[in-house]
Amino acid sequence: MRVGFGGAYALDLAAVLATAQALDLDLSLVAELAGDLEPLIVYAWRPPDDGS
Repeated sequence: MRVGFGGAYALDLAAVLATAQALDLDLSLVAELAGDLEPLIVYAWRPPDDGS
């Protein structure tokens, strides 16, 4: 997870791929899915500001 002063904003793809390699997963599949899943994972860590 990449985190700044405002909170989480992106996945650390290098860390994701290193973890996937350590788990002996298909790296091309993980890389392809990471782009689609990144917004959902970031949202789970840091939901958008609701204005309250």
